[in-house]
Amino acid sequence: MASEAPTHYGFLSRRPDASDLVGRYLITAGETVWVDGPMARAVRAGAILYLDEIVEARKDTTVVIHPLADDRRVLPMEKTGELLEARLNSARHFLQPRLPEACSRI
Repeated sequence: MASEAPTHYGFLSRRPDASDLVGRYLITAGETVWVDGPMARAVRAGAILYLDEIVEARKDTTVVIHPLADDRRVLPMEKTGELLEARLNSARHFLQPRLPEACSRI
C-alpha cells in the first residue's frame, strides 16, 4: 500500500549547503521574506523527507540533519529562531531503512 503522505526531496549529491535544505531569506518585490527549504517544508507538512546520496552531504549540512534524524526529531531553524518538531509519522520515514540494516543486506 502506497503512502499518502507528501514527499519532499533533498539531492545531496549536488552538495547543497544548510540554507539550501532548511531555508533562507530572499528579497522579493523589495521585501525580505523567508522561504522554507525542503527540510522545513517536510517537517511543517508532516511529510516524508527523502535525502538522496546522504553520504555526499557537506559537513554544514550534516549538522542540521543530525537532530532531525536522531531521537530528538527536531529541526533547529537558526535564522528564524524556530525549533520545528517532526510529527512521529514523518520522522519515522526520515532515514529508513536505518544505515546498519541497509549495510547488512549488501
